[in-house]
Amino acid sequence: LRSIQKAMIQYNKLIAAMPRTEIVLSKSIFSERAENTMERKKMKKLVSVVITTYGNREKFLLEAIESVKKQNYKEIEILLIDDNGIGSEYQKRNEILFLGDKKISYIPNLSNLGVQYSRNIGILMSKGEYIAFLDDDDIWEEEKIEKQVKYPEIKLEIIITIHINFDFILISSFVSS
Repeated sequence: LRSIQKAMIQYNKLIAAMPRTEIVLSKSIFSERAENTMERKKMKKLVSVVITTYGNREKFLLEAIESVKKQNYKEIEILLIDDNGIGSEYQKRNEILFLGDKKISYIPNLSNLGVQYSRNIGILMSKGEYIAFLDDDDIWEEEKIEKQVKYPEIKLEIIITIHINFDFILISSFVSS
């Protein structure tokens, strides 16, 4: 609860400059994230994959999503954050493609807000114990998530990985206090 309160304070500072309608939407999303935190404790080792998209990226996006669906590790939720803005040509096309897919949570932004804001929405909406980001023009090898989920078993609080030729290397870690 204390970490949620600290996050809420930081979050309120971040959204202070946003237009009024987006602030209301964001606060409701934050409330939902707090509820999701409770669900996450029940759903051990679920990985939330946040994919943001903008523009005419359909071909790449389909390949990116397919690479997530083909993961050996199956406890995955896919959150697709569409940053094209509701009503735009690309948003309408993406909605047709992804809204009916039960394996994807399709979340369109009201307007183009940028990749950072879109990723934050993905974080707030995620239910997984772990969160992974995938750009809409990238793909993953089938064992990527499976390999990375093993690292937190060694009691590290945060693990940052970097991909080089589809291999990953532990470049930094922080032990919880």
